Amino acid sequence: NSADSDSPRQAEANAEIPGSRAASLEESDYKGFAEQIQHIFSQRDIEALAQLCAYPVYVTTEANTEGLDVVADAAGLKAQKDDIFTDAMLQAVAGVDPNRLTPSQAGIFVGSESGSPGLFFSLAEDGYLKIMGINAEVLSQQE
Repeated sequence: NSADSDSPRQAEANAEIPGSRAASLEESDYKGFAEQIQHIFSQRDIEALAQLCAYPVYVTTEANTEGLDVVADAAGLKAQKDDIFTDAMLQAVAGVDPNRLTPSQAGIFVGSESGSPGLFFSLAEDGYLKIMGINAEVLSQQE
């Protein structure tokens, strides 16, 4: 997985998702879930976003670039609303075509083609699709 090696934060956020769930993801309504995420971001609806997250959820923002922030609950996520709903994040999520998304062992990524900003979702322990990680940080594209 070259995408995992590009960002240690993404790799760390995905480390807990077993590969056996990738097949189950293919049978889920992940395209509908991605569309739901797009709608939530277009409305900047932090309440709805908080309901879609599996806690603890991994969050990285421009304000928190020193390391991965593990947000324990909805209140913690809501406190970061302005840092999550940035123009770059809104554009990255809006620019995704849900019909072109493909499940992987890491889950499903919704965001910019560079991998930042964006978010990952997968099947949670309860069998429902949940957001596992949000990366609102814009990484420079210098090689």
